Amino acid sequence: MWKKKLTSLIKCNTDTIVNHFGQTNTHIIFSISSLIVEKIVGDMFFHPDYHGSITHERALNLFTSKNDGDGYTVTIKNPLQFHLVVEYLGKGLSFRQIEEVFLITKCLTGIASLRSY
Repeated sequence: MWKKKLTSLIKCNTDTIVNHFGQTNTHIIFSISSLIVEKIVGDMFFHPDYHGSITHERALNLFTSKNDGDGYTVTIKNPLQFHLVVEYLGKGLSFRQIEEVFLITKCLTGIASLRSY
């Protein structure tokens, strides 16, 4: 079942003009306080038993330390995807619901730039 769905999504997105000619995407860079990254993301999002795990390390590696050492930056490589997900969250959808709605949006609009990273 899921293979058929995936195949139809891939075909849907590869047969678009945008996919063939590309689309320019600018990046969004957020500056985030060290306390937020270290305490909230590093400590509160993960149970103490999972500190140092692969998932914990990957989450923290999304943030780049600033040159002056005061805070972090995070780069959003696909602003359209980011804004869609933020809007879906704002409407009360769960992350699991957003995943499905996002795939439907991607397929029906034919916007290949809505790729995942």
